[in-house]
Amino acid sequence: MARAAAVIEASGLVKELGGRRVVDDVAFVASPGECVALVGANGAGKSTLLRLLVRLVEPDAGRIRIHGIDAVGASTTALRDLRRRTGFVFQHHYLVGRASTLTNVVHGALGRVAWWRAFTQGVAPAALRGEAMACLSRVGLPHVAAQRADRLSGGQSQRVAIARALMQRPALLLADEPAASLDPSAGEEVMGVFRALAREEGMTVVFTSHHVSHALGYSDRIVGLRAGRIVLDAPTGSIEAGTVHALYS
Repeated sequence: MARAAAVIEASGLVKELGGRRVVDDVAFVASPGECVALVGANGAGKSTLLRLLVRLVEPDAGRIRIHGIDAVGASTTALRDLRRRTGFVFQHHYLVGRASTLTNVVHGALGRVAWWRAFTQGVAPAALRGEAMACLSRVGLPHVAAQRADRLSGGQSQRVAIARALMQRPALLLADEPAASLDPSAGEEVMGVFRALAREEGMTVVFTSHHVSHALGYSDRIVGLRAGRIVLDAPTGSIEAGTVHALYS
């Protein structure tokens, strides 16, 4: 049986900031349905690498292919299309506090439908509202659809941010420290959502984390960085907790 094409293929990635290489000759691959944890101490280059993949940060050198598209050489239109197919979940949720939860999720479709259709759930077509409700159900929150976003808990807000990203219909979901600002229980809920999306939906998920337990408990593969270089890349089941902890020393 032929092997499925990689969702992410990157090689020779370099990024310098302030005269220092924060990403240094990195090669990185992620396969369909794989959940990958990027780990390492502060300044190791995790977040920069994540942003390089979709050119939220411009690389100084290297090659990136996402969904088979040359991301480095992509035109503005091609890059916009690539980003539409890639969900990005940040540590901070960036919800519109005064809007309903459902409206915030509908906003996730802004890149693929006329802006006025996704401006608010009140004017969104029934099909779009139904899709947004389905996304809320996938993160376990259909019951808060009518609630204002600024009344959600931290864990709920992050799950709504994931639902909003799912409205893009992504094949790839990138998450930068998604549980860093959450209490332990909410953090476990959010990480469980990512694992389910990979295992049940076949989505490729790449997340950064300082939580060794999250990396070990919710990923298929761990990629460890130190001073901008990959020093560990192995299936999660083959890695001991002490090996991951050593990346933070």
